[in-house]
Amino acid sequence: MHAKLHIIVPTFNNESTILATIESLLNQTYKDLFIWIINDGSTDNTLLVLEQFESNKRVKVITKSNGGAGEARNLGIQKAKQNGAEYIGFCDADDFAHPQKFEIQMSVMSSSPNTDVVVTGEKYVASNYEPNCLPFYDVNTIKHNVISNLFEMLCNKNFNYHPASSLIRARLFSESARFTNHTCGEDYWLHLYLAAKDSVFRRVENEMYFSRQFENSLQRSPGASYYDGLARFSAINKLLSDEYNITNESKRLVLQEANDRFLRWHVSGARIVYPYTGSLVVCLKNFNNFNSKTLALIELSKSIINPIVRIVKQSRI
Repeated sequence: MHAKLHIIVPTFNNESTILATIESLLNQTYKDLFIWIINDGSTDNTLLVLEQFESNKRVKVITKSNGGAGEARNLGIQKAKQNGAEYIGFCDADDFAHPQKFEIQMSVMSSSPNTDVVVTGEKYVASNYEPNCLPFYDVNTIKHNVISNLFEMLCNKNFNYHPASSLIRARLFSESARFTNHTCGEDYWLHLYLAAKDSVFRRVENEMYFSRQFENSLQRSPGASYYDGLARFSAINKLLSDEYNITNESKRLVLQEANDRFLRWHVSGARIVYPYTGSLVVCLKNFNNFNSKTLALIELSKSIINPIVRIVKQSRI
C-alpha cells in the first residue's frame, strides 16, 4: 500500500467496463503504484466484478453510499495521502490508460521537479472500443510542454486536456484543493484553483488516456451546459470571494468576465432541462448575479420568448 503513486478510480454502475479499466492500470509499465477503487453505491454487478481483485495487494475496494464522483475521488485522495502517496492519478471507471501512461508522467515529474501537474493527450473512443495494438513509446524521447495561460484558458474556454488524465503531486491537495459535489463539472474547481495559484502544468501530447463515449451520458446530453455552467459559475464566485484573496487585478477581471460567460451556459441550459416556468425561475434567480445587466436582459428575454419559439417551430413541422 505504501507505493509512491496512488490511482483513484470512482465507480457507479460500471459493470461492463470496470474490469478493462482496472486491468489497464495493473498492466502499467510503472509498477510502484496502488489503486483505490471507490464504489459509489453501485446497484448493478460492479462489486461482483471487483471481487476478483480481493487478493491483489495493489488494489483496495471501498464501498460507500452514493454521493457522486467528486465525493468518491475526495475519499480516495484522503486514503492515498494517509498511506504515503507522493503522487495521485485518476482514471474513470469507463475509461482506460495506455500501458506507459504513468511511467511517462512520472518521468516528466522526475525530469522537471518544478512541475505540479502532468496531463496527457486523450482519445475519445466508442463505448465498445477494444485497446489493441497501442504504440510503444521511447520514454526518453517523449515531448512535453508547460501549458501557458492555463488560468485564462479555463476562464475563457474549457479544458484543453481530459482532467482525469492528470497526475498531481499529493501535497497539493487540501481542504481547498479538492473535487466538488456538482452533478457535472466536479473537477473544474480543483484545476481552476491550482491554476490560480500558479501551479505548473505540463502536457504530454501523446494519447495516453482513452475516454469511452456513451450516447446516454450526461456530458453528451443537450442540457449538459446547465450542470457544467453551474459548476463553473460556482467555482468562479468561490475564487472571487474574500476567502481566497485573489488580489491580482488582471486575474480578477478575467474571473468577472468568466462569471457572465458561465452563467449564460447555466441559464441557457435551463431552457433545455426545464419547462417554461422552471427555466424562467432559474433566469430570474440569477439575474442579479450577472455583472453585465445587458447580458442579463438578453438571457431573460430569451427565457421569456423561448416557449413561443418552440411552438412556432412545432407548428411548421
